[in-house]
Amino acid sequence: FYSMSAPFALFPDSSVWKISLRDSLERKNEELRAFTSILRAQEGLRKKIQTLTKYNGALENQVSQLKKRGVSSSSPQGSEDENTRIQKLQEELTASYKRNSEDATAMLALTNQIQQIQRDMLKKEEKMEQQQIEMERIQNLCTMRANEAKASEEKYQTVKKELDAAQQAFKQVNDQKKALNKDYQELLNRWMAKAEEDAKTMNLANELYSDMVTMKRQDQMARQGQIEASNVDLAACLPTVAINALPTREKKSFQGHKGEANCCAYSSTGNLLATGSSDRNVAIWEGSVLSKKGSLTGAGQSIMCTHFSLGDEYVLGSSNDNTIRIWKIDTQRIRCTLTSHIGKVYSAKFSSDGERVISGSHDRTLKVWDLNRGGKCLRTIFCNSSCNDLCLPLEGTMICSVHLDSNIRLWDARSSDKPTDVLESIHTKQVTSVCLSPDAKTVLTCSRDNTLKLIDLKMNETLQTFYHPTFRTETNWSRACLSPDGTMAAAGSSNGSVFIWDTLNGSLKTILEGQHKRAVNSVAWSTQGELCSCDRSGVISIWK
Repeated sequence: FYSMSAPFALFPDSSVWKISLRDSLERKNEELRAFTSILRAQEGLRKKIQTLTKYNGALENQVSQLKKRGVSSSSPQGSEDENTRIQKLQEELTASYKRNSEDATAMLALTNQIQQIQRDMLKKEEKMEQQQIEMERIQNLCTMRANEAKASEEKYQTVKKELDAAQQAFKQVNDQKKALNKDYQELLNRWMAKAEEDAKTMNLANELYSDMVTMKRQDQMARQGQIEASNVDLAACLPTVAINALPTREKKSFQGHKGEANCCAYSSTGNLLATGSSDRNVAIWEGSVLSKKGSLTGAGQSIMCTHFSLGDEYVLGSSNDNTIRIWKIDTQRIRCTLTSHIGKVYSAKFSSDGERVISGSHDRTLKVWDLNRGGKCLRTIFCNSSCNDLCLPLEGTMICSVHLDSNIRLWDARSSDKPTDVLESIHTKQVTSVCLSPDAKTVLTCSRDNTLKLIDLKMNETLQTFYHPTFRTETNWSRACLSPDGTMAAAGSSNGSVFIWDTLNGSLKTILEGQHKRAVNSVAWSTQGELCSCDRSGVISIWK
């Protein structure tokens, strides 16, 4: 019989095919046991047949002898006895032949059964040989896989050691990074404190210098008898504004820029329109037909804000390259470039006298620039949040700035380094724009919370909230505006529509839909009553 313990001892983790092979071998052993019992029975029958054959031969001899003796014996009594004995022997012989015949039949049946079993055994032996070959192949494969597993385990251990070393090195580098970040934060805080201290010192020095210059000018003008001329109200130079009509139709629409149009602004007379774009140009459009007067170049990145000086002699453009450029409109040349911000400059405005520029940046500072001194930075105000837009109430003595943290801050433009007021609960998301009303008593704000607010600067409270279910503020630099008479508020939506509300009762007056297919970034109202809108595809529309 076959032994199954040795092969499977090599493979303790026997799989299904091993178990199947073991069961097949056990069935083979059972069949061999049955075949052995048949062979033993056949051998017993063969011996029994031999014994019966000898016994039959002896009986035949006895019958033959008795027949001879019966012939030679003449006595009737003796003949009778012999005949009886012969008959008895003949019956025994017949019974013996019968038994021999039965044994021969059983012997033949056993022989056939043995032959069938032998044929089955041959087939199973062939199958066993095939299974043995397959088992050897699988054993070789298992050996190969075991060697591969061993090699993989060695590689795994090597990689694990390398990983442990890398993790240890990473931990050390991370600890060093944390220490460096801590040192950097400490240095940054010290630098910010020093910068704020220097800014305060510079602001004080600039104020003293400005006071001295003012006193000197006043002294000179007093000597020349021109003090009265210097007290002329600049606001009187502004054109008078009539009640504006509600725009109802699109007067003109055209492709103004190759890139996204981010901002638009009218001159004080309404004869000029300046638009800024991601194509890094400021385009100047002239007249009621808006023919292109020129394209002001020099910016390194997108123009985010445009604004005209009093008298429309200059136009500025603040840019994402952290600078503000001022162009002279007649010559289309750069007068000066203001460089001190370290972040994108989203907003900049001329002061009412045109001698200064106030800018707000994503570096969380406001800066005051003196154009009479070549664009020197007079003051730096730290506002703790990125500035998205600003305006200048009270003839430029106040700065109203709106921020990423959704707050609205009011500053004294002359001396204060801290906000005079912070309006914290007006909007719930960042404020994208602020527009001063014509009477300078209120401001209009626009926010990413998809609302506009009209705020009283004296009481610091909301007078009106403008909202519509389909109105959406698309960008962080979306600009809203008030009409020149202050009775209407306009803002562009993400669906390309322009919404106009009534500032007196807060109701929606109209929704203008024209050639804008993308979000409207900015709107501006001219003193002549025309409304300009520009969108993210560079399209400019004029509404009448």
